[in-house]
Amino acid sequence: MNKVGRPNIRYSTKLLLLSGVFSVLFLMGCTTTTTSPTANKPEVDTEKVMDNRLQLALGYMGQGNHERAREHLNKAMEVNSRSPELHDVWALLYQRENELEAAESHYKKALSYNPKFTRGRNNCGLFLLRLNRAEEAYQQFVIGSEDLGYPKRAELFYKVGITALRLNKNKEAEDAFTKAAILSPSMSVAYLELAELSYGKGDYQEPKRC
Repeated sequence: MNKVGRPNIRYSTKLLLLSGVFSVLFLMGCTTTTTSPTANKPEVDTEKVMDNRLQLALGYMGQGNHERAREHLNKAMEVNSRSPELHDVWALLYQRENELEAAESHYKKALSYNPKFTRGRNNCGLFLLRLNRAEEAYQQFVIGSEDLGYPKRAELFYKVGITALRLNKNKEAEDAFTKAAILSPSMSVAYLELAELSYGKGDYQEPKRC
């Protein structure tokens, strides 16, 4: 009786072991199946989403549709509320609406989140210049002009020069216009400003008499 029962016992033991192994494999398979859709899900390009929102907002601002522009800016805030580019556009919107305190607040946020955000610094400088805060505008333009990689650096130097003239800083203005002309030889306004400065100093030649 014992001899006959042993094979059955071994067979039953093997079945139990195999069933245990298959159970583990089944669970592993289920785990893989449930996680794979998440793993294969494409990541969202937040920078692209942000850029699209800002471009749409600027487009609507150009059309005078501030409400639609605000909708896209609010959506952008959900993506990244600390984006300097976003706060720069908010500032432009409030500037158009003559909400000057709100505009200045957003310019400050933009530059605090990224002090090297030269486009925002340029816009902030223009904003301050329109408010006749020439000294503050001058400082913004000077800092911005130090960005060697800024594509419109010549224009920034020109703005440094114009603002310096308002502050009676003729030497700084001359240096800035000279730099603007070097960076952009086709910038005729820089040469005109230099000519006027030279004339003001009496640094010119009288016409030769026949």
